[in-house]
Amino acid sequence: MARVRVSFHGTFWHITQKHDDSLELAQPTLEAVVQEMGRRYGPRFSNAVRDDGGRPMPGMIVLVDGQNAPWNTPLADNSQVSFLSAIAGG
Repeated sequence: MARVRVSFHGTFWHITQKHDDSLELAQPTLEAVVQEMGRRYGPRFSNAVRDDGGRPMPGMIVLVDGQNAPWNTPLADNSQVSFLSAIAGG
């Protein structure tokens, strides 16, 4: 089992009402984290992360240990996954 730390920013903080969470996964991948967060926080979270085709939503950023990562990225024990929404301005 790997323990994974998760942080929420912007839109994701508003959905979860939390700054962070953690979970333990037998098969730790970014996809597994996304699925578990959808179970914990419901369809609003899932819909903010990806579209109906499973692709990342525009303006949404997921980092693993500070780096952009594809859904199949394997995670190590104590990996940090961050969910962020892009900020626009001008």
